[in-house]
Amino acid sequence: HDRELLPDCLTHLFEPRSGTGLELVLQALHAAPDTVEVQEYGCATLRSSAAESPDNRALIASLRGAEILVEALRNHPLQSKVQAAACGGLGNLAHDNAGNKAHILKLGGIQLVLKAMLGFSD
Repeated sequence: HDRELLPDCLTHLFEPRSGTGLELVLQALHAAPDTVEVQEYGCATLRSSAAESPDNRALIASLRGAEILVEALRNHPLQSKVQAAACGGLGNLAHDNAGNKAHILKLGGIQLVLKAMLGFSD
């Protein structure tokens, strides 16, 4: 399912649900902060992986996933698909995890999510 979301250039690299796959997704997001397609599909992969399990949420958080999602929101304020995927990723990271919630708040993630909601109200 997640593989269908990835651009062709990334599909052969990994299985997104594995630890190594999530590490590669985060590396790609970090390495290509200005590439909209990488940000869109990478954030979408993090969003769905974080929704799957507490272990995935912990792994993503330990690899600075919250910071990377917040940066995607900051770097692509006019890209609705990046905004939606990154907001969803932050929401899923925060699910049932007080530490992640506090960290996202500290990073300014809540303000960015609100800004995205107001900017893309349709």
